[in-house]
Amino acid sequence: MLPQELIDDIIDNVANTTMKFGPQNSLSSCALVCKCFLPRSQMHLFSKIKICATSRTFGNHHKTERSKRTKEFLDILKHRPLITDYIRELHLVVSELDKGYLLDDPNLHSIMEKKQKSGMFSGS
Repeated sequence: MLPQELIDDIIDNVANTTMKFGPQNSLSSCALVCKCFLPRSQMHLFSKIKICATSRTFGNHHKTERSKRTKEFLDILKHRPLITDYIRELHLVVSELDKGYLLDDPNLHSIMEKKQKSGMFSGS
């Protein structure tokens, strides 16, 4: 068995290479290797989250799709609460026409509350 510090260094190197050169498939694969690879891999995988809340047309269908995305992410946070601590950046992509979405989506509010409790948001 390798020391955890060495495993963390390996995963950090994979993350740095991934950030420079491409998709995060390598980090996802690391997360599946064994239990001791999972937390460090997830730390990198979930450090930056981007939720797109834009639509090309109007109607309930797009509202449902946006809510589905935030619900799926909220479900991940409910099943794996430690992931909340790994989030360092949360980006919301919203068009001018979709700003109401920020106020209307209860899942998004729950995500923000979870992250606020874990210390992501400060008064700055």
